[in-house]
Amino acid sequence: MSINSLYIKDLYPQLKNKKSLLAVSGGVDSVVLSHLFSISKFEFSIAHCNYGLRGKDSDDDALLVRKIASSVVSTLPKVINILVLLGFWVLFFGVSGFTFFAGVVGPNDVLNPDTGVITTHGCDFLSGGIVYVENMNERLAKHNETFFACSTYSKIRPDGSPCTNYFDTIWTSMMHLFILLTTANYPDIMMPMYDCNQWASLFFILFITVGLYFLLSLILAVVYTHFAARNSVIS
Repeated sequence: MSINSLYIKDLYPQLKNKKSLLAVSGGVDSVVLSHLFSISKFEFSIAHCNYGLRGKDSDDDALLVRKIASSVVSTLPKVINILVLLGFWVLFFGVSGFTFFAGVVGPNDVLNPDTGVITTHGCDFLSGGIVYVENMNERLAKHNETFFACSTYSKIRPDGSPCTNYFDTIWTSMMHLFILLTTANYPDIMMPMYDCNQWASLFFILFITVGLYFLLSLILAVVYTHFAARNSVIS
């Protein structure tokens, strides 16, 4: 289920058990609204009135609305199947990312003044296991008992300390990987792990290659194929 569908369900809870009539003109706003109602599984019908004031353009808008109304019904089940597959892909890599990269913030060399030995911290891979989870309360208490999710858009904690631990929890791991499907946080999200070990980039390359270039393209292909098929039937 997408973030948009969750949002509209929370915004209009009174529509869950009622049937709505949407006035769809064929413009962007009304088309997006019908899409949100569809993925939110609201019961609704579509209404369109062709006044014929713009000649052929009015007829084209009416035809477009008919195509949208019919394609939504036939396309939605197949799109949901791919969205479920995409959700499992993000979940699998989210758990894997937490397991591999939790606590990895990039190499930080610390000099021991007593022994003169330089120790590298911040590159502890595979620390997102039981020990890391058990220390969750201790780590949260260290930050004034509040949890601050590191982000590529907010790399500084409220106390002024750097915040590059993007895989601190399973939830934040999944959230950042979901954003990564849009490449909005690439390559920032990868750099702490890449600076520690260049082979870590394979994790992100595999995720982007399959998620962005295959699964999202598959959704587009399904929508286009069904829309084109309904277009030929209606025409």
